[in-house]
Amino acid sequence: MTEAEFAIKFETTEDDNLAFAMHYWENSPSLRKRVLTGRLGWTLAFVLLAVVNIVLELWYWAALMLVAALVYVVFYDRWCRRTFLRRFKRLQSEAKNRSALGNKEMSVGEDGVNLYAETGRSLTKWLGIERIASTADHTFLYVGAGHALVIPKNRVTEGDYETFVVELKRRFEEYKGHQAKDSG
Repeated sequence: MTEAEFAIKFETTEDDNLAFAMHYWENSPSLRKRVLTGRLGWTLAFVLLAVVNIVLELWYWAALMLVAALVYVVFYDRWCRRTFLRRFKRLQSEAKNRSALGNKEMSVGEDGVNLYAETGRSLTKWLGIERIASTADHTFLYVGAGHALVIPKNRVTEGDYETFVVELKRRFEEYKGHQAKDSG
């Protein structure tokens, strides 16, 4: 099979970048740890304040602190997620994002992934791809912390999405296998 046989054309939109942001939010160990730490820290602070108020027999304030602790346990994740998405959308609106949006062509080559867009072309070598993740609607080629090349399944205009992704993952795993042999 030739490189041309493993090429697709697609269009990316702001919705696709938002889908990546959601995937990153849901799968990033560092973000999950940060949210958990924040939720537990604030909850513990409110519980300690409630205990202090109980000792001082300030029942109203003790009850208020316990309610605040409960609110943090229940709603803190949602608040953090909403804040993350709001900041991401604000970032998206600050620039034209010509290189991230629009029509693209991607091909799988021996050295890595070739990406052609109206703003230019690039080669991301296999070494530069950290992992490949797929959802029902997208495939994400993670090329850094919080950064990925996004392939939207429903906006492929030429080529076969499923075949392309299978070959992409196969070659990536093959590269990782060679790296493991060379380092071990």
